[in-house]
Amino acid sequence: MTVNGKGFLIALNPGEHIIRIRAWGYWDITLTKKYGYALTEKTHEMLQNGRAWQMVIDFRHLYPRSEDIQRMLREYLEQASSHGIQHIVYLGDRATLQIRLDRFFQEMTPEHEVFMASDEETPQGICNHVSS
Repeated sequence: MTVNGKGFLIALNPGEHIIRIRAWGYWDITLTKKYGYALTEKTHEMLQNGRAWQMVIDFRHLYPRSEDIQRMLREYLEQASSHGIQHIVYLGDRATLQIRLDRFFQEMTPEHEVFMASDEETPQGICNHVSS
């Protein structure tokens, strides 16, 4: 979904058990809620499989305007991660985080590890590495 230079893409790859999330632009509350609904819908699709999934997140070009939006994004990720997400891969590094996700990342349990990855690494390669 794209609106005036801001948007998101949430895609499932059932064969590889990967959910990919990409978001960009300056978000407002309305778009953040639409993202939350879409993520919940994809999470329900994902749960039908019954296996652990990997989540690959690219928020490098997302610029939330308020603490409320950042809080909502954290909550949506927490909800999704509690439904069968085994690993979370964040494309980029902590220095490029535009959202205050440090606490979310630190609170993840070992079965929900978070990996920071560079552009050179493909999401599939990262997930293969962390799954082995």
